[in-house]
Amino acid sequence: MTDRTQQLLTIGAIADRAGLKIHQVTHFINSRRIKPSARAGRLRVFEQAVVDRIRAELGSRKGSDQ
Repeated sequence: MTDRTQQLLTIGAIADRAGLKIHQVTHFINSRRIKPSARAGRLRVFEQAVVDRIRAELGSRKGSDQ
């Protein structure tokens, strides 16, 4: 058995972790054409790397608010 267990996050969970609003995360994902890692029913789910990318790009726009 491999240790590939990782948490997949919905857009709402990404928004919570990044400290952003859901519409900001949705716009970011759609505008950069980021593909979901999988689907859970109708929901798109993403890896932690997406959270890191959003924080890096959008967090820098928020200034010292982090």
